[in-house]
Amino acid sequence: MQRLGVGCDVFDLAPALARADTDEGIVLPSNATKILSDLGMSHTLRGATKLETWDIFGSDDKRIGGADLAAVSAEGDFLSLRSTELIKALLKECSRDASGAAIRMAAGVVGIEVNAAEGVNVNFKGGSLPPRSYDVVVGADGVGSKVRELG
Repeated sequence: MQRLGVGCDVFDLAPALARADTDEGIVLPSNATKILSDLGMSHTLRGATKLETWDIFGSDDKRIGGADLAAVSAEGDFLSLRSTELIKALLKECSRDASGAAIRMAAGVVGIEVNAAEGVNVNFKGGSLPPRSYDVVVGADGVGSKVRELG
C-alpha cells in the first residue's frame, strides 16, 4: 500500500509473532502470490512450497474432492508456508520502506466509528494505543472476525 502512495498501519492482537514450533501453516492462493510479485516482493516467498493439487478428505480419510491448482489459475502459484515466515518477510520489507509503514503487535481493535468528516475512527484494547483515524479500515482477522462485528 505504501508503495502505491497509500498510508498503511497493520495491527495484530497477538503480543508477538508465534513460535515456529507452534506456528500454523497458511496457503496463499495465486492472486495473493501475483500481488506480492507485482509489488516486487516475490522474494518474500522463497521458502514456500508450491502446491500442485488440493485434496479434500472426509472424516473417514477418504478423498471426497479436490482440484488441480495449476488448472484453476494462470495468475500465479498456490503456495504453502508457515504464517510467521510470511509475517517476518513482510515485517522486513516494511522496515526497508522509508514511507513509515507500521506493524504493531498487541493492538486489538475494540471500536470502529465511521465519521463522514474524519474518516474511520479506531479504538484499541485497553488503551494500548491512542485512538486513530483512517480513510479505510480492512478487517483481516479471519472467520471469527471481531472487526466485522464492530463495523
